[in-house]
Amino acid sequence: MLAMMVWLSLIPPLPLLGLAWAIDGRTALLTAIANTGWLGVGAVLYIAVLSTLVGFGIWGSLLKRYPRARLAPFSLLVPLFGAASAALVYGETFGPGRLAGMALILAGLGVVALPYKPGEGSALDPPKAVGLWKPWISKAMQPT
Repeated sequence: MLAMMVWLSLIPPLPLLGLAWAIDGRTALLTAIANTGWLGVGAVLYIAVLSTLVGFGIWGSLLKRYPRARLAPFSLLVPLFGAASAALVYGETFGPGRLAGMALILAGLGVVALPYKPGEGSALDPPKAVGLWKPWISKAMQPT
């Protein structure tokens, strides 16, 4: 997967440079490249190397070790990490609606990812759940 990400990262800059040339023109493109400072170079290296290659390399190694169905729900954490980073780096604050949405994502992930062990007396245990509803079901099924 890492090799695929390297190739996928090498190909797009060429058409994007051509598109920038076509839309903005040669002068604007060369001026932007010439005036790029260390902050711009650092941002590009961070996005290209750390977040893309390292992130997808780790994700690929996790996909080799664990079943995909078990890992897939964790991709829901991407917006939460983005929001947390914005809060830490830029001091962004969130309203109650967004915080409630983040809590719902975490709760859903907990329901999906936490292990469930049937037979340990849980109300969610299928035999116990059927037993709880059996009197109601039998009354509902009787002819009136």
